[in-house]
Amino acid sequence: METSKKVTSSPVTKSIQSPSDLIGVQIGDFLIEKFLAQGGMALVFRGLQVTLKRPVAIKILKVKLSRSQKMIARFNREIEALSTISHPNIVSIFGKGKAKINDSEHYFFAMEYVDGKGLRNAIREGSLDELTTYHLILEILDALDYAHKKGIIHRDIKPENILLTTQNHAKITDFGIAHIENNEEQQLTEENASIGTKAYMAPEQSQDSRSVDARADIYSTGVLLYEMLTGIIPRGVFEPATVVNKKLEFPIDPIIFKAMAHDREKRFASAREMYEKLEEFLQTTYLEQHRTQMQSSLPPLPKKSGRKSFFLFFVLLIVIVTIALKDPRPLLKKYFPQIFVVLNQNSEQNPLKQENTKQPENTTKQPDNTTKQPEDTTKQPEDTTK
Repeated sequence: METSKKVTSSPVTKSIQSPSDLIGVQIGDFLIEKFLAQGGMALVFRGLQVTLKRPVAIKILKVKLSRSQKMIARFNREIEALSTISHPNIVSIFGKGKAKINDSEHYFFAMEYVDGKGLRNAIREGSLDELTTYHLILEILDALDYAHKKGIIHRDIKPENILLTTQNHAKITDFGIAHIENNEEQQLTEENASIGTKAYMAPEQSQDSRSVDARADIYSTGVLLYEMLTGIIPRGVFEPATVVNKKLEFPIDPIIFKAMAHDREKRFASAREMYEKLEEFLQTTYLEQHRTQMQSSLPPLPKKSGRKSFFLFFVLLIVIVTIALKDPRPLLKKYFPQIFVVLNQNSEQNPLKQENTKQPENTTKQPDNTTKQPEDTTKQPEDTTK
């Protein structure tokens, strides 16, 4: 058993009356610095791992629960769950132990400290935009898929158990009531007992928490998604999210309804399936919206009659220039490059026009040949005189 030592000079009371009494106490390699929160089973503190000089979150089982072997087993189950998981969107565990502070034994474990805020606070503040919400849900689904493949069902997905980093990444925490395959569940959860948070629990979980599978976490994630988008927890027969929040740009309702289906056979079969459907839906919808926006931003094309008159005007202009000049192309290329390109394109598309345009060139070259002939005849007398 580890013994604790008081780092500060203030004495430790014989009995811990409040969480603040633990501030400054070192248990094992971890120094308790600040009280953060408390749940039904434990107190959570910010602390420091002394040897590595890194911040940690320290979770300490409440003293009154330390007398119950059932509660100790449940506390150890969370440690077991976290120790088998290594995922960027799930908090990591750094150590565990049991420390005696004066006359009381305290079971604890230290885990990764997330320097950010809870999802509950973010929802209350209304600081989550639509795309950020979908990004966070995708991270949560990816983490749940990883845990489910390890045989761990969280059973308590809710805003209080999701932490947000300063870069807006999700971290799932609190596996205190997680279901672990091949674990003695009967010793911790009675038959037909309901554990979890009622507003986020799947129907089958509220009837018998021992009989749940991964689809219970999918249901809770659907509730979470709805609440993040609307600020309201869906209860009973509820309105679609896009009706409650008319600012939503993505028609997300089918995803939510499928995740929250009362019959679990009608839900997504796995967290990975929901992840892929949501990702595909977002990509398809975004591309469609982006294409529509691009089309609406383009200037309207001229009508066919206008395009014909525009072309006829240039044909007339070309005819006039052709009459004035024997070969207008150099002039057009220099001063009217666009007309020159159109002329070349039209000539390439219509070989007959190319032949017609080449004929004047041949006729103009013939006089040049005729003019050269007299020059040759004049040279002949010069040769005879010599």
